[in-house]
Amino acid sequence: VLKDAGASVVSFVPNNAYLVRASAAVARDLAARPEVQSVLPYEPYYKLKARLLEPAVEQTPLAGGTTLNLLVFTEDRDATRAQVQQLGAQVLAEDRSPFGVVLRVNPPSASLAALAGLPGVQEIELVHRRVAANDLSRAELGVATDALTTSNYLNLTGAGVTVNINDTGVD
Repeated sequence: VLKDAGASVVSFVPNNAYLVRASAAVARDLAARPEVQSVLPYEPYYKLKARLLEPAVEQTPLAGGTTLNLLVFTEDRDATRAQVQQLGAQVLAEDRSPFGVVLRVNPPSASLAALAGLPGVQEIELVHRRVAANDLSRAELGVATDALTTSNYLNLTGAGVTVNINDTGVD
């Protein structure tokens, strides 16, 4: 129904909702359909991860050196990147994801609400440095019963076996 109406589905939102991109006319047409319960605009605060909601609502400046990930709609990449830079944010890196383009930025301290207001931005989160969880891998793989035990109950040594488990986000 959404596709036939001219909307493009971005993602499923539990329970029984979708994030879609559509023109105002398509949104009005969808809202009039009996099988559609509600059509709501994608407000800027929907784009913010929980830890960023309070600073955005309170208009508290971000701490100096804060780095953000901006998930950007793929088709809006160029325009959104330019708008982000016009707001004074420094784009540090760009990655692809299954959900769109991810821009890693150092924003001006008072720009959170403005960044969330950009139509090409889908989601904003704080950047978290990834760290290996090797202390947890032994228990996860079943070699040890917990992360604290220094010996293994199966008497496994790993001698003669090469193993690589790469789950640090490297693609």
